[in-house]
Amino acid sequence: YPSLLVQVTDWPFKESPKLYFDYFNRTGFWGATIIQAEPKVIAGNPGFKFIQEYLSPSEQKLGVAKEKRKEMTASVLVNGRMYVISFGAYNSQFDSYLPTIENMIDSFGPYENQSQTGGNKMQRMPEIPTPTTTNESFNQNVPYDNKSADNQTMTGKIRWSEYADTKYAYSIDYPSNLGVGKPMLAKDFNPNVPGIVF
Repeated sequence: YPSLLVQVTDWPFKESPKLYFDYFNRTGFWGATIIQAEPKVIAGNPGFKFIQEYLSPSEQKLGVAKEKRKEMTASVLVNGRMYVISFGAYNSQFDSYLPTIENMIDSFGPYENQSQTGGNKMQRMPEIPTPTTTNESFNQNVPYDNKSADNQTMTGKIRWSEYADTKYAYSIDYPSNLGVGKPMLAKDFNPNVPGIVF
C-alpha cells in the first residue's frame, strides 16, 4: 500500500540534508536505482529530495513481489532536527499519488507550541507526543467520509487536515478523506521504526 512516513532525529551536526541521499547513493541500499535527485526548499530551509526505484527485498523473500516500488525521500534540517519524509508505492500507483504527496511536503513546517513561558518564549514540549488535528477543507461542500477512494478522481475533492506534533515541533497537512484516516505511530506497525505513518 502507498504510505508516507515522517521521521525526526536530533541533528547537532553541520552536514546538509543531502547527507541522507549520499548514504543511499553510495551504498546502493536495497539495490535501488536513483532516478531523480535535486535540492528542494522545505519550510523555507534548504532540503534535498530524491526518488529511487527497487524491488522490495522483503516482498521477494516472501515470494509476493508483484512489481517494482518507487520511494521519494525528502530531508530537511530545521531548528537542530533532521526531518525525513518518505513516500513509497508500487510503480503503477506512484504517479497518481505524487501530486498529493508533494502538497503534503509543501505544507510541512515548524510547529509553534502555544504554551510558552515568560518573555524568553521557551516552548514547553510534553514528554509524550500529543498530536493535534484540525480539519480544513478547500471545498466546504465536500462530504466527509473515510472510505477508500481512487486518488485520481478524488484529488479535486481533497479534505485537508493538519497534523501537529508538539513533541517534535512540526506540522503537516494530510488528506483526511482519501481512506487514510488519522496518522498513526509507526511503532504500532513495527516497534523498530520511529515516526508517524499517514
